Amino acid sequence: MATRLDRIAMACVAILGFFSLFIFAALLLPSAPPSLAFNCLAQHITNPIMWLVEGQAVTGISEVQTPNGAALAGNFFMNRNTYMWSMIPTGYQGIVASTLNFKSYTGANGENLTLRSTPKPQLATYSAVLLDEENWSTTPYFEQTNTSTYYSIGANSANANGLILIATPGTDLAISFNHSSQQYKWFEYYGIPYNAAKYATIYDIQAQPIQQYLGQYVSNITIETSQICAANSNEIIVAGLSTDRVPAGLSANDAATVIYNAFVVSNNLVSGYWLNVVGNEPNNETIAADFLNILQSHGYK
Repeated sequence: MATRLDRIAMACVAILGFFSLFIFAALLLPSAPPSLAFNCLAQHITNPIMWLVEGQAVTGISEVQTPNGAALAGNFFMNRNTYMWSMIPTGYQGIVASTLNFKSYTGANGENLTLRSTPKPQLATYSAVLLDEENWSTTPYFEQTNTSTYYSIGANSANANGLILIATPGTDLAISFNHSSQQYKWFEYYGIPYNAAKYATIYDIQAQPIQQYLGQYVSNITIETSQICAANSNEIIVAGLSTDRVPAGLSANDAATVIYNAFVVSNNLVSGYWLNVVGNEPNNETIAADFLNILQSHGYK
């Protein structure tokens, strides 16, 4: 019959054996990739800022004389943290993350270049695919109302070719569900941010239409972020800023200050911005250059 000491010894051996097996198994498991430590809800701006910007916009900013648009554009955009598409300027090619910008996966209204139809050799020359599905003629209706399906297919196609997917669904997709008013509310109600974020590496919150209303701007980013992070805890989030979403009649510098104020209230919520240099204002590029100048004066790059 085993003595009390024998039983204790056997128990100790069993315990040690269990922990040895546990440690051995742990060593066999692959370590978690660093991205899994990323907290989607704790995003904030770092230097250099992550930018999504059109190549033609950068060319326009670079042509501004006062302030020095060429120097400002180079300072902010000439790095790997910038995702750029459409006529990337000389000097930026091979430096920025070149991006393909599509309005749909399948194509519409005779659009002859879509994510589905792009040859693989061409895809291989890019770093990212931006899929900008909105309530417009270039996104087919069946895609507008099935964002989960088409962002999933789009991500699979991009990832299979070594590219990341940037999801930028427009809040006007609420109109596709017969809600023309309170678009942000219905956009979130139908879970469109969640559906698109599940499959993307970067997600752009198109909050620029309300950027001058700082409370609404922050509120929308916060609400949308909760859906995005619930769908994908590793999502990198950017928000929209635009030269054409400012009060009418402002000087370029005052308009730039409106954009900067939106940046200030949101830069602890996102990792970067899509800078839209668009609209009917004749001085959009100057507004953008002034905005970058203000950022630079506050130590950003």
